[in-house]
Amino acid sequence: MRLLLALVAVLSLAACRGGDHPRPVSRAVPTPTEKQAWSILNSALLTRFDMPGGWHVMQVRGIGQGLSTSPCTSSMAEGPSYSVAAEGGFEKEAVGSQVGPIVEQSIYEFPPDVARQVFEAFRDARSAPCEDALYHTTFTVSGPETLSLGDNAAAIMYTKEHAVCGTLAIRVVLALVDNDLIRVEQNSRCEQPDPALGDEMLGRLVERLRAARDGYVLSLTSTPDASRYDGLPFALLSARELPPGWRTALQGETALTGYGFCGDRVDRGQSLTAAMVAFDRVALGGGPDAQLDALVDSPSMSEELLYLRGDAAGQYVTDWIDSAESCARQYAATPTLQESLAKMEVPELGDRTVAYRSSGFFGSSSRVLVVRGRFVMQIELRVRAPDVLDPDLFDNVLKRAVEKFASQEQSLAHEFEAVP
Repeated sequence: MRLLLALVAVLSLAACRGGDHPRPVSRAVPTPTEKQAWSILNSALLTRFDMPGGWHVMQVRGIGQGLSTSPCTSSMAEGPSYSVAAEGGFEKEAVGSQVGPIVEQSIYEFPPDVARQVFEAFRDARSAPCEDALYHTTFTVSGPETLSLGDNAAAIMYTKEHAVCGTLAIRVVLALVDNDLIRVEQNSRCEQPDPALGDEMLGRLVERLRAARDGYVLSLTSTPDASRYDGLPFALLSARELPPGWRTALQGETALTGYGFCGDRVDRGQSLTAAMVAFDRVALGGGPDAQLDALVDSPSMSEELLYLRGDAAGQYVTDWIDSAESCARQYAATPTLQESLAKMEVPELGDRTVAYRSSGFFGSSSRVLVVRGRFVMQIELRVRAPDVLDPDLFDNVLKRAVEKFASQEQSLAHEFEAVP
């Protein structure tokens, strides 16, 4: 799928809404926009680097417009509507042919008092069996169990017979934080459940959510340095600096920056400021239908710049490479994905330059990371199958991007030098 469609899908799915409810905040604090609200929740989610070794990122998409507190299919799309949700997940790397357990994390923002109603209904639920109509099985329910976090956190365990594993256990944990609900769901698959992992994740999510909410309030405070980073977007490429036929498709969506591979966030909160832009190639000639087909199938490109704290650039590179290797192992362990990811050779363009090329059923892409001091640049060129990447185009775009940034690097560094 073309980059623009993927980026727009991320924004629309991540900020999925369950109704036109106002988002609850203190009267003294302006209500965040829907995009800001999703960014707050998304920044609180755990990353792969918060997990024990041997886990990789798993994409999670909610079903319906309500919060599901049970694995039973009858409740998958039921429940009060939330305003905004951010979701993610992890899967333990498989050993041989054995599939590993998975764990999902979700944060939901509700209208005033609704989150408490949902949590209390979950906490006070009876331990009655529930039916999984999709697979024609019955879950045995144990709990709710009150957790060490206090009265505002509880867990329920669902178990059922499984043809391969013998017994399959799913543990759902909820925590109430003001008008937000945090949900952690563990599916043990063929391993024994690990409640300690779910409880630890829940505790860290509570801390991160509170910090993210506080951070939003602090971000509204004007400081003398508030405009110091205004120059960063001007170091990005523009459509007029690309070959003929390219146009700007998306820009300024900084919540989409700081990612490695397979949806893996790698910035560890060390980005002081970021800028991004995405382009696609305009279809020339033909009627509207022909132009639409050409647009969907056309190449796309994105560029992002980050300015990091202190000496965080070295760790960023390490995590970016680790993300690529984790993603490559995930592809290799899942042949049905028909994807591959491997390192590619590129010239040194800064303090450190690393690049990877991916290819698969839907297309291929080349992605390069360039580190220059505390600045990190990432460029990706993507084409849809059956087209193949044009190496000359990629080299040309990369050269232009680095040259433009280099022309402003000294002034940007001077502009940012007072930042600790």
